[in-house]
Amino acid sequence: MNYSIEIGKIVEGSLKGDLLKVKNYTQMLIDKLIADGEERTASKFSKLLANEEMKEVKPNSLDSFTGNIPVDNESRISLADFISPKENSANVILSDNNTNNLKSFILNYKNADKLNQLGVGVSNTLLLYGPPGCGKTECAKWIAKELNLPLITARLDSMISSYLGTTAKNIRTLFEYAQRVPCVLFLDELNRARPEVLQTIMDLTLNRKLAGKSLPQGSRIISAVNKGNEYQLTDLDPALVSRFNIYEFQPSVGDWIDWAQKSGIDPRIISFIKDNPEYLDSDEDEGLAENLERSPDRRSWERTSQIIKDFDQLSDLQKPLVSGILGSKAAALFFRHACHNDLPSAKDLLTSDFSEHLTLLEKLDSAKLSLLNTGLLKFLESKSYNKDDEEKLSQNLEAYFDYLADSGHKELQAHFESLLKAEKYPESLYFISTKAPGLYKKLFDLGFITNP
Repeated sequence: MNYSIEIGKIVEGSLKGDLLKVKNYTQMLIDKLIADGEERTASKFSKLLANEEMKEVKPNSLDSFTGNIPVDNESRISLADFISPKENSANVILSDNNTNNLKSFILNYKNADKLNQLGVGVSNTLLLYGPPGCGKTECAKWIAKELNLPLITARLDSMISSYLGTTAKNIRTLFEYAQRVPCVLFLDELNRARPEVLQTIMDLTLNRKLAGKSLPQGSRIISAVNKGNEYQLTDLDPALVSRFNIYEFQPSVGDWIDWAQKSGIDPRIISFIKDNPEYLDSDEDEGLAENLERSPDRRSWERTSQIIKDFDQLSDLQKPLVSGILGSKAAALFFRHACHNDLPSAKDLLTSDFSEHLTLLEKLDSAKLSLLNTGLLKFLESKSYNKDDEEKLSQNLEAYFDYLADSGHKELQAHFESLLKAEKYPESLYFISTKAPGLYKKLFDLGFITNP
């Protein structure tokens, strides 16, 4: 058998000081020698590997590594992004359940040797499944940071080439790049990759090898799949999906609000999402599938925050740009909310001491109070409150209804009732009938509700 490829790679790795390449290709040479019945020669190389202390590339010595990111020869677009541990500033939202799952994955990695000795197989692959913009990429960064490994994010879309054979070459080039150092290899938007790329990934996840070359010991593979009508997990080969530990990743609205407050997201956006939580994520029934209308997601709200943060007052100058990010419907509602930012938050009004809001309520005219009526019912409809808050919600909702009458706004009581009768807020009506009997009785006594 011809050993020139392995010998050439060993020499190339030695000249470049790439000890991992030397080690991996030496092992490949040993495997070939054994297959050819050259056990004696193979044994000599095996002893060299066993006796020679092979230095691993440490994360803090990766400066030169970042300068050699591979590119597509046709377009000169990078095939990957590289982040070293010291540059990793992951900022991710994790629910308790996701935190426990991911910490289990990390714990298995750190105790892999002990688990393998006990005969417990350790999974090297992880698949994150969730809506666009929910933080899957940040999650991959967080895992790499926790493992103190560099993160290599493969740009699967840039691997496709119009030239025959170039796509396969790009895949090999990327893999050789990831092979040089223990890393977290992140394959984003896996279900948007072309079939030829998916087949290669299948080979990689099955045996951690590509064209006979292995990933370094300690490397991990993470993939991300977007959830929604435009992104179907079922489009992937079930055999490929089965190779991954699958975690559905979708932080709650409350988790996102906590993260947004810590991350400096514009307060007007946080206030809007508190009152309109249904606009945090894309509506799967709308968007690009119908009339090319965009709908917002978590990433688009972050981009919007970057645009408006320097403007104390929003105007029509910013609206077209924000509409292009959020979609015209969401942008119009957001601008209307932002321009009435003197309204109290529905959540704050219903979950805190009601008397603290009286001064602000007295400054609101009928138009703004009607908006507040809608906001309160939207908040109840979203059910984005804790069960422990239900008693306070009931008390404050009744106190607000009484305030409308005491302040001479009985027409707004009728408006409140008309919203309930429009059948747009069934959860709100159910809450009032079961959790706020005092308010329900007042609605009945005033003739607003006829079937108590």
